[in-house]
Amino acid sequence: MTPNTTRVLVIDDHQLTRSLLRSLLREAGYTTQRECGEALSGIKLANHFRPHLICLDVQMPKMTGIDAIAALRAAAPDAAIVMVTGSADRDTVVSCIDAGANGYIIKPFNGETVLRAVEAALSKASPAAA
Repeated sequence: MTPNTTRVLVIDDHQLTRSLLRSLLREAGYTTQRECGEALSGIKLANHFRPHLICLDVQMPKMTGIDAIAALRAAAPDAAIVMVTGSADRDTVVSCIDAGANGYIIKPFNGETVLRAVEAALSKASPAAA
């Protein structure tokens, strides 16, 4: 699967983060994208959009990214899930990975960091997503 055929879903409550991720991914050739600002909407989008890649914020109102992983996995079982957060503490990282995340990006991030994490996560995900 090439970047331009990879369906991407970005779920983050900060518009600036969504915009930055959208721009970085678009520059790398990931052209089919959807985005939203909270987990419940993201789960609904995942059910209809069936993304190959989900960039998911950890801390959001109403439902955290960690709590959303199981529902996102049910909606898009083969998707690579990359967590996006400002928290680098070990407990948060372990919780994300234990919940089913394939990768982790710490804010603030740069393009190289995002693309490395995305490529690594896609390679770890189900063969249908890679």
